[in-house]
Amino acid sequence: MLLLLLFNIMADRPHAELQRDSSQDGCQDRKERVIKNILHEIDLATKRREKPDKSFICYEDLKRIWSDKSRISILLQPDHLSQDEIHSIQENMIIILSTLISVGAGGDLTYFLARLFDPKSGDALLTDVGIPYERNQLIFLNSDPALQQLFYNHQFKFKPVVIQLESGQRTQVIKDRKMRLPFERIQKGVGAGGYGEVDCVGISPRYIKEESDASWESVSSRLS
Repeated sequence: MLLLLLFNIMADRPHAELQRDSSQDGCQDRKERVIKNILHEIDLATKRREKPDKSFICYEDLKRIWSDKSRISILLQPDHLSQDEIHSIQENMIIILSTLISVGAGGDLTYFLARLFDPKSGDALLTDVGIPYERNQLIFLNSDPALQQLFYNHQFKFKPVVIQLESGQRTQVIKDRKMRLPFERIQKGVGAGGYGEVDCVGISPRYIKEESDASWESVSSRLS
C-alpha cells in the first residue's frame, strides 16, 4: 500500500518538476564532489601539517587549486554569475572561498558570497587583500558567532606572513600569534650569535620581499 501511494504521488507530479528535482540532486552531488576534492587538494598542499597551529598553504597553491573556473561555477550557481564575476572571484576571493569551505560552510557559499558584494554598486565589500579580518568585520557570516570564530581562526592558514627586507631592520613584528610564518623546514641550533642560538629555516618561494617589492623566487634551506 505504501509503495502504491508513493507511486500515485509521483504520478501526480508534472514530468518537468520531476526532471527539475533530478537536476537539482545532480547539481548537489557535483557540488559535494568539488568540495571534497578541494579539501583534499588543500590538505596535500598544506605545509607543516604535523603542527596545525603553524601549518599554512601558499597562495600559488591556492591559485592552482582554483585555476579551473568551473569549480566556482558549480559551487556558486552558474545561472547567477557572469563570466566577469567568476573571473573577479577567482582573482580576488579564493582565500575567502577556501576558508569558508575549510570551516564547513561550503553548502552556503552562494548565500555568504552574495553578502560580500554591495547590493547597489556590485562592488566587493571584502576581498583576499584584507585578510586577516577582525571578527567584527565578518558580517557576511550572518552574525553567527561560532562560524565567525571558526573563519577568524582558519583564515591565517591561507595567508602566511610575507617577510619584508628593509635596510636597518633586524626584526619583523608579528601582530597576532595566529599568523603563520612561511617556514617549511626548521633546523634548530646550527650556530650561535650575539642574539642567541641560530636556526636555519627553509622559506617558501615568494614570501621574502625586498624594499624594491621584488620577491625571492626560491630560498635555500641549506647552509652554504
